[in-house]
Amino acid sequence: MWIPLLVLLIVLIVLLARGSRSTVRFADFSVTISTISREEGYVKYASSKKQAEFRAFIGRGRSFFRPLIVVTVPAELTQEDFGKVASDVALGLGRLRYEYRIYRNNEVLARSDR
Repeated sequence: MWIPLLVLLIVLIVLLARGSRSTVRFADFSVTISTISREEGYVKYASSKKQAEFRAFIGRGRSFFRPLIVVTVPAELTQEDFGKVASDVALGLGRLRYEYRIYRNNEVLARSDR
């Protein structure tokens, strides 16, 4: 009788511990989420050629286990840089298990499918 509850507890602990990562590293770039408060934070992007920091709003996603993060890319980022940076940040946020939306000048650059 207690075994199914124990297995469920272990699975829940593993899922919660696994979902608490805030940095993901790829071969040529990394994405880090730094929280200021429960709803505010920053997304830091770092590659060998570019480093950038973006303001972010963190809220509830469509599911309990996938929070939503809304990232604002500043207009100061050059046209040639922001396409690559936005796609890399989107890839990193997806790997960190976030539902995401990336905006620049009130235009949606990327969003998660889920």
